[in-house]
Amino acid sequence: MDASNHIVEQDAVLTLTGKDASGTAHEVVIDAKLGLSGFDSTTPDQVDLTGKQVQTIDMKHKD
Repeated sequence: MDASNHIVEQDAVLTLTGKDASGTAHEVVIDAKLGLSGFDSTTPDQVDLTGKQVQTIDMKHKD
């Protein structure tokens, strides 16, 4: 954690297991160390929709 309470480093382990067509078991382990920085500094690109066909979707949640 930094002085602003941002997480600056995170470790993650992802394990994938399964069997191939002949029934042989396989395992892949992905071990990642993530460095996080640049908080609140992202500037999104502007999209120019002039002359583009746009469809508005009304997102209503059903209970």
